[in-house]
Amino acid sequence: MTEQSISDSMIEAPRIEGCSEFGIFNRIVLPCIMPGVATMCIFNFVTSWNAYMGPLIILQRKELYTMPVMISMIKGLYVTNYGAMYLAVAISVIPIMIVFAIFSRYIIDGLTAGSEK
Repeated sequence: MTEQSISDSMIEAPRIEGCSEFGIFNRIVLPCIMPGVATMCIFNFVTSWNAYMGPLIILQRKELYTMPVMISMIKGLYVTNYGAMYLAVAISVIPIMIVFAIFSRYIIDGLTAGSEK
């Protein structure tokens, strides 16, 4: 649900009942926009987790590298240890799966919100 889809009557009714602006936001507006906010947070997390070029160019110390940069460092000049590379990829996917499992309800709510009458 977007800001434009929250009707004025949804805001005016609690205001008439004596609810404060902060209460209106917490009880009415925030639950309506939570699926969109959660989806945006998940996409932002995945984008920053998968960052490759920025950390590769900017960071100098290996302790600060992101997972994609570390995975690319496993590959040697003449030999590639595919077992270690696949293990690193599997480990790097675990945090993304945890975040998705926590927020998947909000993503599904956000995707189906526009389909309701």
